Amino acid sequence: MNLNPLSALKAQTRLRAAAATVLLVTTCFTAACDSDGNSSETTGAGAALATALFSGTVSTPQGIAEPQISLKSPDGTVTTTAVDELGQFTLDSSQLEDGAIDRYLMRADLGNDNYMYSLAYLPDATGNRQNIHSYTDLVARTWFADRGADINSVFASRAGIEDFPSSEAIGRIDANVQAIVSDALQVYGLSSVSLSDAFYVADGTGIDRFLNENPVIIRDDRATIIVNDPNTNLQATAVNSVRLTTSFSAIDVTAPEQPQDLRALGSSSGNVIDSTTGSNAGSAAIVLAWSIASDNIGVATYEINREDELIGHTPFPFYRDTDVQPDTDYNYTVVTVDESGNRSIPSLQETGRTLSVVDTTSPAAPSSATLNANTQRIDIFWAHNDITDLARFEVTRTGGDGILVREVTEARLSDITVASGTQYCYTIVAVDASGNRSDPNPRACMTTSGSAVSSSLSSTGAVPATVELAQDSISGPEDSVITAYVNRLGDADGEISIDYIITPGTATAEEDFVAPDGTLVWTDGDMTAKQIDISLLRDALIEGSETFSIVLSNSSTDAVITNAVTIATIIDINQ
Repeated sequence: MNLNPLSALKAQTRLRAAAATVLLVTTCFTAACDSDGNSSETTGAGAALATALFSGTVSTPQGIAEPQISLKSPDGTVTTTAVDELGQFTLDSSQLEDGAIDRYLMRADLGNDNYMYSLAYLPDATGNRQNIHSYTDLVARTWFADRGADINSVFASRAGIEDFPSSEAIGRIDANVQAIVSDALQVYGLSSVSLSDAFYVADGTGIDRFLNENPVIIRDDRATIIVNDPNTNLQATAVNSVRLTTSFSAIDVTAPEQPQDLRALGSSSGNVIDSTTGSNAGSAAIVLAWSIASDNIGVATYEINREDELIGHTPFPFYRDTDVQPDTDYNYTVVTVDESGNRSIPSLQETGRTLSVVDTTSPAAPSSATLNANTQRIDIFWAHNDITDLARFEVTRTGGDGILVREVTEARLSDITVASGTQYCYTIVAVDASGNRSDPNPRACMTTSGSAVSSSLSSTGAVPATVELAQDSISGPEDSVITAYVNRLGDADGEISIDYIITPGTATAEEDFVAPDGTLVWTDGDMTAKQIDISLLRDALIEGSETFSIVLSNSSTDAVITNAVTIATIIDINQ
């Protein structure tokens, strides 16, 4: 089967359509349907069986321990309903003893005594949806915590839920939580999406991808939201260890923290991918990086000012200004903006000067890393001797289900896409504004606590196998070897082969790089990452940075290609 990037997109669309059919079939098992799959009215005893009260989707990067969710009504009655391989569930009236109940506290079991909650309200009209994921969990936990109640104890108690939240109260909290990640949602192309009730399936794309890559982490009654840029792999903290008793429904008048450690660095290589377009940003630029700011509730975005004029905004602590001239000074400040529109005082002004020649000096390697772990998260800390000259750090993780690459502007990272009872290893590379990379620091490994959970979501064969390039971009200087990693995800059954081709851009094959086209093969059950090594050649020309592409195509099976292209940049070392 020949899958180019457009074909891969179509394949993903077919997968979503198939998931919608799964939900329709599930509903039609409990309702009378006509030949087109539309629900038809019944009378008498059949009417109770025909009423689908609501449906939803469960999303979590760790997966769920049991293929079902539990629902507790205000009178204390607990029932369960099945969750299929695509995270879908449907509750119909035949599953309930009292069809008059119109609200439920829902819970999904993540294993190791970890749970995720949501609240469902049934309107008069059918077709209501209410999803379960880390954002609905934050909303539900916040409401109960504001009243001094522990949601786990409330659900486990045999008593009813006397003080059950109104849909209006939950709606206010939900709106403010979503406002925190509004800019991040826009980067994912989801600016008009309501996370709590939108239709989607747990297939690693669209809304599910956003939820898995940007989840809420709750530890010791404090919430943290970590957001990741899908184009640059850059990570930021939108909510930083905020107590659950901080009401997200309250009127917030507190200004966020002033941005610290702003760096304005001249760049002339153009090998940093623009976070908005995902394309190569060009040669003349000023790269801005700063430390993540905090807020009493949540940071929504950062405003970028040049010469006291607003030039852009981003939810991530990194910005590339390409509207500049060579050999010129520019003055910058950054302002933090929270979910209610409160603005911090501007950062201290920093002056950056664009470069007239290419910087080819590699920075020093980071220090050895220190790791701390629990069942859902690994925190990594390290140091560097001169962070003021660095644009970012690139952190590569191996272990679990493949290769993951994240970038940060500070010497720390929280990896929130880990599974319990699993070993992960990390290496860190320092990267300056021109894309020069240090040697990696010594690899550090740690196993998360708890028992490994065999999830009923994904990786079960219901979702086709997926093949993807792990990095959107890679770079290296002339006379070096760079590596592109390719992951196999999802279904592990059967052999898969995938072709890759090297497509010249401004770089010329055999003159600037040596990398023949080839084929990668995974045997039955093999989920290890494969690598494509490319030799970068040195010449005597002064020609600036040059690019080429690594492209995946021609899957031997129905495997979906989700990230088919990696842009490679060769940094000229003759300037």
